[in-house]
Amino acid sequence: MPLEITGRQFGKFAREQLLRQFEGIWGDYEQLHGISLFKFSNGNKFLTLYSSLNDDKWFYGVSDHYWKNWDEKTYMVLLLGDARECNYVIFDPEESQDLLNRIQPAQGKQKKIVTIQRKHKLGAIFTQGNQVFFH
Repeated sequence: MPLEITGRQFGKFAREQLLRQFEGIWGDYEQLHGISLFKFSNGNKFLTLYSSLNDDKWFYGVSDHYWKNWDEKTYMVLLLGDARECNYVIFDPEESQDLLNRIQPAQGKQKKIVTIQRKHKLGAIFTQGNQVFFH
């Protein structure tokens, strides 16, 4: 019987693999806040957010702690879990701020919700409101 892992465990595994990949480029990294924010020795930071596919969409909540304090060294990485595969999209600091500035906080919450809609063809990425589309 295959070992079942939770979405949270799979997200942690995917995050660790991504960080190791960039460690070879940007140097060692350290965890700064929660399970999502990491800083590399070159000063660049990754805010890594994981979501499992749900009804052909991925949903990410970005807390006010992050979006109110965004800086020019922070990249937003959206990890897209789908069954036992995980892909990612990296937004540079300017793209990250642009996307987050377009989104209003969720009703009654201090989070901004980013939604990614899966399309069958992957290619260009574009945003509309709080939605990110692959086209």
